[in-house]
Amino acid sequence: MRAELEERYQRFAELREDFLVGYCYNTARAYWGDLEHLNDWCMERGLDVLALNERDLKKYLGWMQQQGYSSSTQRRRVTALRRLHLTVPSARHTVR
Repeated sequence: MRAELEERYQRFAELREDFLVGYCYNTARAYWGDLEHLNDWCMERGLDVLALNERDLKKYLGWMQQQGYSSSTQRRRVTALRRLHLTVPSARHTVR
């Protein structure tokens, strides 16, 4: 199981780096952190960040609300994920 998680993370990290190349430093840094945060949340729950569906995303949003994250932080994190999915063809699943 650990090897599978490491492989998933490596794939995610590579796709994230490819995705962020086109952004200026500050945007790339913010999106990097947002995507890392989401990936951590997914890994704690045994989910693949690149295979999330709308239900998973709603759970993540609900969790962030419970934790007291601002609505702007929530929007930015979801935007980062959606842009990753739009930009990187192999990351496209049901999250739109």
